[in-house]
Amino acid sequence: MISITFLANQLLERLYSLDWSIYGAAVILVVNFAVVCLFRFLVPCILFEVLEKLFPKFFDSKRIQEKKNSFGQKRHEIKYSLYSCISYAIILLVVEFMLHRRLANIYFEIKSMEFLIYSILCLPVVLLLHDCYFFWIHKLLHTKFFYKNVHRIHHVSSNPTIWAMQSLHPVESFMQGLFVPLVLYLLPWHPVVFFVYLNLLTYFDVVAHSGFEFRKFRYIPKWISSFVTSASFHNFHHSNPKYHYGLLTRIWDNLFESSHQKYEEMISTRS
Repeated sequence: MISITFLANQLLERLYSLDWSIYGAAVILVVNFAVVCLFRFLVPCILFEVLEKLFPKFFDSKRIQEKKNSFGQKRHEIKYSLYSCISYAIILLVVEFMLHRRLANIYFEIKSMEFLIYSILCLPVVLLLHDCYFFWIHKLLHTKFFYKNVHRIHHVSSNPTIWAMQSLHPVESFMQGLFVPLVLYLLPWHPVVFFVYLNLLTYFDVVAHSGFEFRKFRYIPKWISSFVTSASFHNFHHSNPKYHYGLLTRIWDNLFESSHQKYEEMISTRS
């Protein structure tokens, strides 16, 4: 925790002294693209592919859909994922500029027990806020205009692979990424919380688009399955686009009746 805080503090000191001319911003943007592309896309995808090749029997037993994915689909997913990395690099540039101008609420010292409690509670609160934001943006993307012109790019993958997790139209990835600078402006964050939050988002993206279900639903209490999403939950959305808009939880799908009964039957029979 101390090391992440120290590194974040050092990073902020560098941001305060950066050249924010057009040339300087362009250099920062290129570096951002490389970082986002590597850690938000390539590393998790390649690692997952390596594990799948090393343990084919295990992964085959966990496959959600039997349908085989073509090379053309993977090529499409990789191409649009790289476009998304450009959008995320721009979002990161906005965040860095906010930090440079001291517009983002970042704190380093936990001065009291109240601060400690806030720091601990901040993570689940932000995740729930993100889940709500994602649901309504996702619903908007499924309206006629946005689906036809933007979101259909993601739904080309009716049986997504791990490479589909960032396979979005640049407009969509920008819309989704805007949550980060917005919440950084509105809520105080500790760097450790922010670091964990970003890594959890990557984890959830990997799980949702992996195409494999690793959970043993028979061992999971029904109330938990009714509250949180799963790989099968989001995979079902890719083949049935009118259902399952949630990212982390099923709260909003349950409230607005966009959960499908077939999913309930599927997880009740899946061992």
